[in-house]
Amino acid sequence: MVGPTGTDSIYVLLDNGDGILLMRTDMDGNPVWTHLYGDFRDKASTLGEAADGNIIMVSWTISNIDAVATKIDAITGAVIWSYRYPGLNEASTITKRGARHVLMGDTAYFTPANGSLAKPMAIAINDADGSVVWAKKYFEGQADYLDSYKHYITGYAVNPNKIIYVGKYYDAVVDPHGQDHRRVSVLPINAWTGNPIINAMHTYDLELGANDYAIESDAPFPWDIARVKDPVSGNFEGFAIAGSYSHSDTYTFTATDPVVLRVDQTYNPLWAKLYDSPNSAYGFARGIRQNVYFFGGRLNVYTSWENYQNAIDGSSTISDLLRINEADGLPHGITIYDVPNDDFAGMSINEDGSGGYLAIGTRDTTPFDTFQLLKVGQIGGNVDCLVEHEIEAEDLMVDDIIVEIVPEDVEVNLAVYDLPFVDLPLNVFECEGSI
Repeated sequence: MVGPTGTDSIYVLLDNGDGILLMRTDMDGNPVWTHLYGDFRDKASTLGEAADGNIIMVSWTISNIDAVATKIDAITGAVIWSYRYPGLNEASTITKRGARHVLMGDTAYFTPANGSLAKPMAIAINDADGSVVWAKKYFEGQADYLDSYKHYITGYAVNPNKIIYVGKYYDAVVDPHGQDHRRVSVLPINAWTGNPIINAMHTYDLELGANDYAIESDAPFPWDIARVKDPVSGNFEGFAIAGSYSHSDTYTFTATDPVVLRVDQTYNPLWAKLYDSPNSAYGFARGIRQNVYFFGGRLNVYTSWENYQNAIDGSSTISDLLRINEADGLPHGITIYDVPNDDFAGMSINEDGSGGYLAIGTRDTTPFDTFQLLKVGQIGGNVDCLVEHEIEAEDLMVDDIIVEIVPEDVEVNLAVYDLPFVDLPLNVFECEGSI
């Protein structure tokens, strides 16, 4: 992923199989330093900005199946402190709240009938020393939810005093399709206490036509959420949620496409659309942000496509920015970013769209020893390796169900985690011209 960007630095986080690769570059993408932290047992998750301007790196270790938070000196890359948090198996998000950070992810919950199930878990830690302020698990209120159903957290957005999480919720109680039927979930919590807002979450089914079986695509294509503002007044107007939708006319899934669900400040659906390209039947949404400077607060969805008929490099895989109207979801088109042998896998953008976009890609064939960092302008261009394509939108039906959520306080005894690092110099090459 591409992490925090300041006035003079960009931070790039990669899991390369040998450890956690963290690189600091200048604003032109030239490496300042590159460090490899830990070893093959350490897996990268996400990056956050510390309260004092340093970096908080979130990872997990396969040795203990625990989340790890590491504070890193932003100038040198040296480890300031590093702790393991037993009980939180993997943190997928980190949110800065003053001098605290909230880590949110999943914990294993064991039942006699179904074994290990995933349930959301959050831990608030102090920026100064990594100590735990509070820790909570989140369970669905009904007994059958508790015993049988899985719930994964994949992304977050913020509002004043709130953190709004989006995830994947596997349920059969509110849906006839069976236990593995996946719905997108929105779980808002109080940022300071961890308690759920109104003790409930929303789960949404997105359906394309009465005969389609709606099911959300599984990892590594997570749901993401962005806060939406009115570009004139600056008032908060709700959230935009992006994900991937597998669909067909039968129970055999034959296509996947990016989708966006727009909800208001109280999480009630406003519109939902599926985006279809004539060039591919396999499209995946990887992230969403709002750019307030264009088209009345345009939404940008970072997507990837497989078996793409018009890939620039001929590899049949591409990544792009899908540009859509915030008010109604109608598309402006997609701008393709494509370089030889690389598959872009992440995007970073400031909340208001300022500063342009940063995309990171990794080689999808062995040896896995290279990656690509691409910076583009606010409009979505200003680089050579791109081409414009058209895209179509179809309306989705939305089924919104409220599910009771009960928090449970958890005691977490943090443990010091040794995370040594070594320098790892990189060779840098320019992307020259359209391929």
